[in-house]
Amino acid sequence: MMKKFSSIKKQENKGNKVSYSIKDNLSEIVESCLNIKVDGDLDKIISKNLDIDGKDKLVEKISQMIEKRDIENTKNILEQVRYNGISSVEILLEKQTAGQLKKHKERVRDLLKKDDFETHAQRQADRIKNGEKAYYRAMAAEQMVATRKKDKKQLMKIHDIFLFRSKQLGYKK
Repeated sequence: MMKKFSSIKKQENKGNKVSYSIKDNLSEIVESCLNIKVDGDLDKIISKNLDIDGKDKLVEKISQMIEKRDIENTKNILEQVRYNGISSVEILLEKQTAGQLKKHKERVRDLLKKDDFETHAQRQADRIKNGEKAYYRAMAAEQMVATRKKDKKQLMKIHDIFLFRSKQLGYKK
């Protein structure tokens, strides 16, 4: 039985030194950016030390937000690995979502169904104006070689077409 990663509530941070250093850095930023302007005679307004409420609460909220984002990113990567397999981890870590990867693989599958797949692949590649998109389409074709051994030559040609297009558009990986 597979574990459902979306049910992860909150992870205990065993390296509390990291979270404390984040809090310390946030606190330092808040302190350095905090300014108070007083018009008039300062002695009448302030007779003792000045304390600002909410500073610690702000630092706490920001650090909670950072921890929440970190947990969400980890959860997304784990779920994508669950559905796409471990072979896609490299692309996933490069900000490629499961939906985008699935879409690229779908497009490549559609190209394989065509009789003149090279011409169609070239047309599709020429319509792409984003080098990153062309690169990920090439990577999807390359990944599919592992699951579709009989189409290896066609997949590698599709890979080359899209990789060349990504380089034409100036995308460097």
